[in-house]
Amino acid sequence: MPCNRIFERPLADKVNPISEDEPSPESPFYRNWHFINSSAGLLVGHQRLASYFELFPKEDWDHKKNMTTRAARQAMEARTRNRRLITTNSGLLGLAPVLTQPGDAVMVLIGHGRPVIARRVKDDFGEDTPLWRLIGEAFVNGMMEWEMMDRDIMSGPKKIKQINFI
Repeated sequence: MPCNRIFERPLADKVNPISEDEPSPESPFYRNWHFINSSAGLLVGHQRLASYFELFPKEDWDHKKNMTTRAARQAMEARTRNRRLITTNSGLLGLAPVLTQPGDAVMVLIGHGRPVIARRVKDDFGEDTPLWRLIGEAFVNGMMEWEMMDRDIMSGPKKIKQINFI
């Protein structure tokens, strides 16, 4: 299942605010600001991801708001470190390694509980080879905990093929 840039299902209305100004590296908002802005153009429910966030001026970053949102910010930072948002051709939203590129494949490997991101290895002429390079594990909503295996593979005769990683 290739990664692409379109997600078909709408999300909730506007969520936590984000500043239009880049926070300083010392700011508790710095990492999350960069994570969200790096995917600002990703289409989610036919809208840019950035449209789900309300912008607020830098001067509104007061200490009280900082303390109130600390747990949520820390949870987001822990889960998004070295990750990026992706969508699949079938409309599933996920978190994948930051090295993931459009065209990479999301795979469910038998015997492995999480989806992985893999990229076809090209030959010297830029043509696909039968080899794959493993990029890393991913979270893809709808493919976790054997959801895809139960729904798509075990529901009827499917062709399972062997692949080779380098």
